[in-house]
Amino acid sequence: MNETIENVELTELSEPKDFTLQVLEMGRWVGRREAFALIAGRCAAADIECLRQMRDQRKYRELNCTWAEFCAKYLKVARRSVDRLIGHLEEFGPSYFHLTKLTHISVGEYRQIAGCVTEAGLEINGSAVALLPENSAQLAAAITELLERADP
Repeated sequence: MNETIENVELTELSEPKDFTLQVLEMGRWVGRREAFALIAGRCAAADIECLRQMRDQRKYRELNCTWAEFCAKYLKVARRSVDRLIGHLEEFGPSYFHLTKLTHISVGEYRQIAGCVTEAGLEINGSAVALLPENSAQLAAAITELLERADP
């Protein structure tokens, strides 16, 4: 197993690393995930806004099809799924998509805490936790606390 791929020996890739390097590597992977979550949340909200504009302005008619046909043929998704996402955007705003990408909160859970979500972030105990990847742990803890308060 001493074959090389682009001058890197495969045996080097499988050797155990010391603890510090393992922790550093794990930190980099977590950081990547947080960055993707932030971008994904913002992109998801923008994507759904584009879909809403296409639907509301009936842009799909230019292709001689119905909204359902457009969704199936060009978006490769069921009309109901797109309409549900547009409904979430209309009901909750972009913050819903930002928070769900950071914490994977369900629609029902978000609905319970929606009154605590502002442009500043998630408000709890008189302060706001910004909707940023580095605050994921704080956001998750705040959501848990808010849901416990809401659930008798």
